[in-house]
Amino acid sequence: FAEGHPFADLTDGRWKHGASHEAIVFLITEGDRKSPMPAYRGRITAEQIEDVARYVERLSLRERPAPPPAPTPKRNVARERLP
Repeated sequence: FAEGHPFADLTDGRWKHGASHEAIVFLITEGDRKSPMPAYRGRITAEQIEDVARYVERLSLRERPAPPPAPTPKRNVARERLP
C-alpha cells in the first residue's frame, strides 16, 4: 500500500501538513493525494474524525526517552605532555 513511502512519525510533533488541531482534522477528512493517507470524509463520522485528531495530538505529547549520551572521546595519553 505505501511501498516507497515512509510512514510519518506521529510522536515527534513535526508534521508536514501542520500540527494544529484544524490541520490534523483537515488531513484526516480530506487525505493527501500525494501520500498513502486516504480521505475519511464519508467513511467515518465527524465525531470519529475529532476523536482520531485528539488521539494523534496526544501521541506527540508523550514523553520520549532521552537520547543516549554522546560517546566520550578517548584520550591519547601518549601524546599528552607531562608537567
